[in-house]
Amino acid sequence: MIRKLLVLSFCYTLLLVGCAPRQSSNSKGETDATPVDVAVTQTSDGTKDFAKAKILVVYFSRTGEQYNVGVIRTGNTAIVAKMIANYLKADLYEVKTEKNTHYSTSYDPLTTQAKKEQQGNQRPAFLKPAPKLNDYDVVFFGAPVWWGDWPMIMYTIFESTDLQGKTLVPFCTHEGSGMSGLDVKLKKQYPKCDVLTGLALTGSEAQKKRDQTQEKVVNWLEDIGFTQAEANAQSNEPEPVKADEEETESAENVDTLVEITETVANEELNMSKEAFDKVNVFGQGTLNEKYAQFFIGNSYLNPLTDAEVPIQLVNVTFEPGCRNNWHIHHAKKGGGQILICTAGEGWYQAEGEDPVELKPGKVVFIPAGVKHWHGAKKDSWFSHIALEAPGEETSNEWLEPVDDQQYNALP
Repeated sequence: MIRKLLVLSFCYTLLLVGCAPRQSSNSKGETDATPVDVAVTQTSDGTKDFAKAKILVVYFSRTGEQYNVGVIRTGNTAIVAKMIANYLKADLYEVKTEKNTHYSTSYDPLTTQAKKEQQGNQRPAFLKPAPKLNDYDVVFFGAPVWWGDWPMIMYTIFESTDLQGKTLVPFCTHEGSGMSGLDVKLKKQYPKCDVLTGLALTGSEAQKKRDQTQEKVVNWLEDIGFTQAEANAQSNEPEPVKADEEETESAENVDTLVEITETVANEELNMSKEAFDKVNVFGQGTLNEKYAQFFIGNSYLNPLTDAEVPIQLVNVTFEPGCRNNWHIHHAKKGGGQILICTAGEGWYQAEGEDPVELKPGKVVFIPAGVKHWHGAKKDSWFSHIALEAPGEETSNEWLEPVDDQQYNALP
């Protein structure tokens, strides 16, 4: 189980003319309007020509413990941003938080902090200096999706400059929510700018399938009018992102506290399965292939009784983040299910009720006809013994998955 430590956080300005953002709190008035650039031209068929365009890729990304990928040292969005910048020979700017404000490297505290920022419509301060965005013809904006929106620190960036006449391109990483309207929100922020079709990739894909991610990035760029041959050779060309290299952020980006946190977190994750196996006394069993379509993540079954025994007992093991779909145990009379929690930590939830935390020794009776789901916590392996209660004309109805947003909102 990864405990809590803290890491890094972000400032802003106002609308004068053209497509300046709707509002700003930049007391220095750094939003001088700039004339529309002519570097982005139109071809004879009406499409845009970016051959002479000056391009900047702006991104915000997080390291540490991340959902569905474990503890990472290069952020999901950072991987995609570097691929874009490499392909276009574009300048690259990472949005960083000021040193006196930190985001946690543990997933749960981070999501809680992000939610509070969103609910308070906060504008976290970013670390300066930042490049002059209005010096560029095309600006790519990238970030992870936080609670269905841009991280609030990105709004600080949006509201700190006038991008009149520019071409803007959104991209994001997520674990099931897709683009979440980030392109629409960017257009609302800059109503007179040309906002091109964005790209949404899962963080797990960016981390684990670099070649596939690279291919998707290139196809997307070409679809919206960019090609490698047209890319401007600008200064500040980033290094390629390689799938097999163990990347570390520079001392300028991460202080000693963060590096210690990530090291400890990695060690804890590496040991978590070994520790779990020691207390999972009923055994993990084999991969649950028969019902895999009704689970997110991998689950394992270890039958504890012979087939001829009237009441079947099965130890079900869930990897971190694994849960079954919503489902209902039907019965004409009696029926239902009993869960006896044996190792690790998980969740049970009946429709319309608060989730129930599951720990060893916890027993849950689920009456027939109740729509529910159960599974592991995000950062813990989990096992329970499942027992089908005796009944008449019993059956099981599998329903829709438990979506990522709902599951990730659990404490």
